Amino acid sequence: LKITYQDRLHIIVDPAVSCVDESPSIIEENVLSLPEFKQYTDWKNIDAVKGSRNVDRSGIAERGIGSTSRESEVPYVRVYERYGYAPKFVLTGNEEDRDEYVYVLAVASELDSNPVIHQIKEVKKHPYQDFKFKEVLNRFDGRGIPEKLLSIQEYVNEVVNTRLNTARIVQLGLWRVGAGVTSKQMKELFSGAAIRANQGDVERLNTGTIDASSYKDEEVAYEWAKRVTQTTNEDEVAASKPATNALIEERGANKGYDLIVENIYLNLAKFIKEKVVPIIIETIKDGEIEKITGDPQAIAKLEEPFVRNLVRSKNSQAFMETGQYLYQNADQEQQAIVQLMQEMNKQYGNKRFIPILKQAFDTDYEIRIDPAGDVINKGVLAKQLTDVMNMLSGAGVPITELKDVAQELFDTMGLPGEKLVEKIGTTQPMMSTAVNPNEVGNTSVPIEATTVPKPA
Repeated sequence: LKITYQDRLHIIVDPAVSCVDESPSIIEENVLSLPEFKQYTDWKNIDAVKGSRNVDRSGIAERGIGSTSRESEVPYVRVYERYGYAPKFVLTGNEEDRDEYVYVLAVASELDSNPVIHQIKEVKKHPYQDFKFKEVLNRFDGRGIPEKLLSIQEYVNEVVNTRLNTARIVQLGLWRVGAGVTSKQMKELFSGAAIRANQGDVERLNTGTIDASSYKDEEVAYEWAKRVTQTTNEDEVAASKPATNALIEERGANKGYDLIVENIYLNLAKFIKEKVVPIIIETIKDGEIEKITGDPQAIAKLEEPFVRNLVRSKNSQAFMETGQYLYQNADQEQQAIVQLMQEMNKQYGNKRFIPILKQAFDTDYEIRIDPAGDVINKGVLAKQLTDVMNMLSGAGVPITELKDVAQELFDTMGLPGEKLVEKIGTTQPMMSTAVNPNEVGNTSVPIEATTVPKPA
């Protein structure tokens, strides 16, 4: 099984759909060298393709935009794979099947010069999955950050250019001159010359200073950009900004980021369930040996039920054959289980080799991918789980019924939840001893405990 990233420039879909699954057809373009092309021996009409030494990988030279072609020593072939509906006639050749449509994969090459069909076969679905930063209605490719910020950037450019022009005038000065003074004389004046002028012929005009609102407008545009793109600079915290406001902004940005990551994980889980797992189920065979690896303690926990069943099966088999059990009590049986697990761990370490039973995959299943640790607020989640435990225990729910909640709480805190909860409910209420001060001789009287400890 090989999973590859496909360049969006080489994928052709309906540009108005929201996701790739809604497109009626999907076309993938690939440029292969002639030796690579001939390796696909299951394709037909391979010998009819000669390839071309003039390679245009961008595909824009044919549109008259500009030439990016390069002469190659090895001929190349442009191959197209199309997934979509087509008349069943293309498979059967029967005229009555022209009005019946099936989902097919069609492979062709050299469509621009000498079209050749290599393969047409019926398939269940296409093998693609798209992952988007943010969806846009009726626009498959979405809207990139530069496009989102185009109008805001134009506004900021105008604000900054106006401020620069104003600052230039303020620094150089703006002058009012009389009719007897020319611009040439004014230019010589700044280089050290002198001019003859009457009173009032040369006066400097008061142009004022740069308006402070110009800087404020730029900051407002920056805030607009962050809201439009749902991005922020985590290292940027204004010194004058209150801590509460900074925290609110950070949480708002994280919430938007969490939604984006959640959407990506949902698409990834969908991809694994609908694209990857069916291929694995189709290719595996009964009895095929698979190797699994992991932490020795986790593997021991996983194989403990199987070892226990094996020991008990041997014990029952011995009784049926000889009339006597191999292990006379539970302690001997547990000792045999521990000894067998130690031998397996010594022999195989952190690896196990198991045969595959294909019918075990014929069931409904779900794929869930939890967000990364930095996305989950562990403190909030732990508090919520603790509140749930207190509420349930206060309502009279037995402590043994809270194992799952307690394990989730410990796992969230980074503790080994499975180990910490495995003994919950296995111990009996203990007898406590109280001393009655009125008892003669201060004799101890056992008093049975009437309450069971509850989680705090």
